[in-house]
Amino acid sequence: MHTSPDIKGRAHDIASLTNMRLATTASDVKAELILSDIAQSCIGGAKETSGDLYMINMTLERFLISRARSLVSAPDKKLRSPELAEKLIYEADQIGDPGIKNHFSYHRLDSYVALAQVWLTKKAYPVATEALLDVVKMSQKMHTSIHLPFITELYEEIRLSNYGKDIAVAELGLRLLLLQYPQLFQQR
Repeated sequence: MHTSPDIKGRAHDIASLTNMRLATTASDVKAELILSDIAQSCIGGAKETSGDLYMINMTLERFLISRARSLVSAPDKKLRSPELAEKLIYEADQIGDPGIKNHFSYHRLDSYVALAQVWLTKKAYPVATEALLDVVKMSQKMHTSIHLPFITELYEEIRLSNYGKDIAVAELGLRLLLLQYPQLFQQR
């Protein structure tokens, strides 16, 4: 049985991000980069799919955003590479295709989550908070909560920082509640 390049690429892409979130040493990071390189080798290996299968396509844009997220996901901030991650995100933004509405919107969300991670690593809490507010607002418009675990994790990091008592952080917390529990805020 032959595995499609897109599925192989996405599997290595997800494994790479997962491993980076668990990385505790430089050799862990190196192993993650090997998985990421395998994912990169699968870019464009299959024909474009239609419908919702765009979520599987291993595109250059998807790879760049995912690699960027990986580069800022290690628990030990010394193992992160925020400058390279930021560069990859901006590169991905240059090649995004707004003509594919859902595809572009989900990649935009991924991009903003990755930028929030970059700015948190750099301790730029106000900018990270604004990026997360944008992610929450876009998620509400798209009726999706796919990024909710990441948003919540980053929100908690900001909330526990010296910036945590700022009004923007309170707004982010409230908007997160609206995204998580919209039924509690509906008028009857």
